[in-house]
Amino acid sequence: MLQEATLFYDIEITAPKDDGVKKLLDGSALRVYIKGEKTRTDVISSVGTETAIYNNRTNVGAILKEYSGQKIIIHLNKENWLDKSKLFRGLQFSMTNETKQINGFQCKKAYSTLEDGDRLEVYYTSDVLLANKDYNNSFYALSGTPVQYEIKSGSMVFKYILKRIDYDLVPFSTFDIPKQGYRVLQYEDAAQLRKGM
Repeated sequence: MLQEATLFYDIEITAPKDDGVKKLLDGSALRVYIKGEKTRTDVISSVGTETAIYNNRTNVGAILKEYSGQKIIIHLNKENWLDKSKLFRGLQFSMTNETKQINGFQCKKAYSTLEDGDRLEVYYTSDVLLANKDYNNSFYALSGTPVQYEIKSGSMVFKYILKRIDYDLVPFSTFDIPKQGYRVLQYEDAAQLRKGM
């Protein structure tokens, strides 16, 4: 079981029409940092960065949003962390016989059906087993690490592709939650804003 690592994903975006949003998001990336019970994910794009930090032992975390010079922090407790991923939590996957080589990873294909009826397909590798599976609640039930998967958001499809894994030690400071320099937004208020969009 791998206790710490950094996973580097590229994000490919497809949209029915190029309304400018796709162009802004092209070249986006996902970085996943894991160290024991601590996790951090960074979604990086040309418009900004969104970071989620969480400690499974203390049940303390935060979402950091940095867009157009605005810096916002949303503090998380265990209930918030679970609520944030409720659409994907508890997914059960059906395995297929399909296999595929992706960026040097030998992968198997699995799929699950979301509450809204959409199908979530994932290629995963059993060669890399992460001790902390809470970093991504979508794939908790998989016996391996996701290498390629797609998530729909409105009319756009985001394809995540694992490019490489860095097995070097991850500094403790990677998981520090800033104490100043960010405007504080309550989790409930942020959830209401998302519903209104």
